[in-house]
Amino acid sequence: MKTLSSTLVCLLITFTLQAQKVITVDNRENAGADYSSFSDAVDNATVGDTIQIHPSATGYGNKTINLRLVIVGMGHDPSTSKINETASVGNITFGGASANSLITGLTIGNISIAAGSDADNIQVINNKITGSAITGRLDNDDWIIEGNLFITATVNVSSSNNWIVKNNIFDNTSAYAIQGFDNTSSFLNNILISSTGNFANGCADPIVNNNIFILEGSTTDINLNSSTVVYNNCLTRNVQGQTVTSLNGSNNLDNTDPGFSFSFLDIADYYNNDYNVSGAAVNAGTDGTDLGVHGAMFNFDPQGRPDLWPYMTSLDISNSSVPMGQDLDVTFTAGKKN
Repeated sequence: MKTLSSTLVCLLITFTLQAQKVITVDNRENAGADYSSFSDAVDNATVGDTIQIHPSATGYGNKTINLRLVIVGMGHDPSTSKINETASVGNITFGGASANSLITGLTIGNISIAAGSDADNIQVINNKITGSAITGRLDNDDWIIEGNLFITATVNVSSSNNWIVKNNIFDNTSAYAIQGFDNTSSFLNNILISSTGNFANGCADPIVNNNIFILEGSTTDINLNSSTVVYNNCLTRNVQGQTVTSLNGSNNLDNTDPGFSFSFLDIADYYNNDYNVSGAAVNAGTDGTDLGVHGAMFNFDPQGRPDLWPYMTSLDISNSSVPMGQDLDVTFTAGKKN
């Protein structure tokens, strides 16, 4: 991480260079953002704008996005915020002409697509998904879903094509991680933690490479429902050491320790764990890089901080009371991912 010290004006300049316009949203009292309502911010945005949502103890509700936008938070780990809170939205629906939008750094309930939408090329990066699903729709293709933390949530492509789901953690106690994938869609370099083993439902030969499957309790099978899956360069492990049924495919590391630096008992301590692998899982992927979320040269961040955007670590106001028309002196310290 790089440490930056500057003024608030510099931060706004940085954001402005990355988008047509930056709209700030903060629903805390007297926050001073452009809007207190996420819905109002979206309604007043133009194509290509960035909506920056600030952390708050109060969620920002549901919203349908009908145009191309960048929606960004500071990260889904409360420790990324000085106030120990995150920006949390409810259900986001992509409608209208929302193709090529990006959502990053947020806690989100569900993500779906409205009927008749142009919602191709959506990117869902570095978020925490806490609802039941990311749900596609026919002919809304080419989504990229990477670096996210899924809590008992499913990615259901619903007859769309060319979805790439990569470098995510799925902590699925019961849900099937993927549904409706065909041979145009990929599940790559993910970690699936499951007490049931449920993985694929209604899938027909998706590309499934370089993943780590951690089975809890007495579970010893990766479960497929109405699905055909060939696994390549994947690793399985039962946390109790029970023998996991061998995977169908090639170059798999069945019943192999991924070499995490933490105990399996702490595997769901997302914000404190280092999910880098060691031992046999190093450079064991189809591309010659590591298995799991740090493979394919991806900089996985368990805190969900957005790439490119700096995030504030401290804020000091030296003259909190000023006459009308005078300047307010604000100094902040910010960090940026390498």
